[in-house]
Amino acid sequence: MSLLNEVDVVIGNSSSGIIEVPYFRKPTVNIGDRQKGRAHGPTVISCGNESMQIIRAIKQALSEEFKNKIKNAVSIYGDGNAASKIIEILRTTDFKGLIKKSFYDVRFHGKLGS
Repeated sequence: MSLLNEVDVVIGNSSSGIIEVPYFRKPTVNIGDRQKGRAHGPTVISCGNESMQIIRAIKQALSEEFKNKIKNAVSIYGDGNAASKIIEILRTTDFKGLIKKSFYDVRFHGKLGS
């Protein structure tokens, strides 16, 4: 992660380019269909695995226009504060009115077989 401060673009087909890299507001060139169907934000440029497609995507990622576009991009995977938000919700939720679920002991108490 510390290297992300030093790079201009991340190139590959790893989920980290889609999930972690956007927090650094760096472009990701996502090559091929390994991450197909995975939601991603505006910092990700997906392309095929042909060399010209990859070159075109890298040029787009390095362009001033694209850098300006993602300068204030927000990750679709949250802001990194999920744990504190969950704790606050649990701390302020009144659980007294919830229905208690009943469970039945179904352990076998007889002999198996004949």
